[in-house]
Amino acid sequence: MLYHQAIANSWVREEPEDLELATRFDFALRNDVVGDVSDQALTIKLFEINGETPLLGAETVYQWNWFCHYRRLFPFGSKALPKDAYQHNEYWEKIADRFRVLAAALDFKGRGVSFLVDENLEEDTEMAMQLIQILHDEVDPEIYTQIITLRDNYDENGEMINRGIGLDSEGYIVDGQNDRVPILWKIYDWQNIQADMANDGSTAALVSRLEKADMSDQVIIEPLWKQVLSNKGAMAYMWQWFGEHPTYGKHLLPTYFEDDISLEATRLAVGLHIRKPIIGHEGVGVAIADPSLGEIEAKPSFGYGKEGYILQEFFELPVAEFGSQRQHYMVGAWSVDGEAAGIIIRGDSSRITGRYCTIIPHFVAGTIKV
Repeated sequence: MLYHQAIANSWVREEPEDLELATRFDFALRNDVVGDVSDQALTIKLFEINGETPLLGAETVYQWNWFCHYRRLFPFGSKALPKDAYQHNEYWEKIADRFRVLAAALDFKGRGVSFLVDENLEEDTEMAMQLIQILHDEVDPEIYTQIITLRDNYDENGEMINRGIGLDSEGYIVDGQNDRVPILWKIYDWQNIQADMANDGSTAALVSRLEKADMSDQVIIEPLWKQVLSNKGAMAYMWQWFGEHPTYGKHLLPTYFEDDISLEATRLAVGLHIRKPIIGHEGVGVAIADPSLGEIEAKPSFGYGKEGYILQEFFELPVAEFGSQRQHYMVGAWSVDGEAAGIIIRGDSSRITGRYCTIIPHFVAGTIKV
């Protein structure tokens, strides 16, 4: 792999340029009967990790606004929330704390921060704008920020509005003015950046720069090592290493690479299972399959899957009823600096959660058995 050494360097390096911002873990939670029918326990299973370009941070703010608004509307009576209700939503505060650390370590004030978005995806810009607001409101309003785009933008007359990013001869990302970007937060994932560089014939320059011992002259958030967590193959290794662990194992699903010919992997492959591209996002290319029935449900691949697939044990998502609508839901759990920072509940009419999922309002109350 061309980037193997650069990823390995980033993984072991402890200098400030490899500090991370946030990660989102996608879980399924389901109440399962334990023993007597009246005795239920919450079953929690980890589906995947979005370590590198986790979206949906903006939705945590909408969730909090809903929670506060609902309490104002219904302070008493049958519609009121339980007295102990809370939302487990500290995303804003913890991101602000993390930004303070990054700002001090990387000199945000002196260097500025650029936010790279896909100009064709509104949610990318929304996420960037939220992060800029946190940075200015909670850290320092004088930190210079700019939003830069992947591609050139044109108006309806074909006139260029602004130029997208590029790569100079030494492998440094440059903005629309052809200036090197000192600090870059990106929503675009490393895999796509690497694919773009391959198409442009710039791979050698990028690899050479990323293999440098000192990366402080151009810092990219999230750092290169987060590419490991976002690769679905990580779930196969986690099952291999921790599947029988007395604490962690119960929260993992049996997962294998599709070309694994072991007895355990074969047993999984001949029954009901999930097939996921090793490199993939937001349900793209995912299928629920059974050899005797074929693909029961599937999302378009859009070219993903060339690097191979993993097979994961099928776990039925719980269903929420909203009038005539049925939403299969899962939980996105945020981690910031290694600490839980809040959750969102993602619903989809499909059993494969996709990009255009619904965010279901939530609160937490009472006690549960895990």
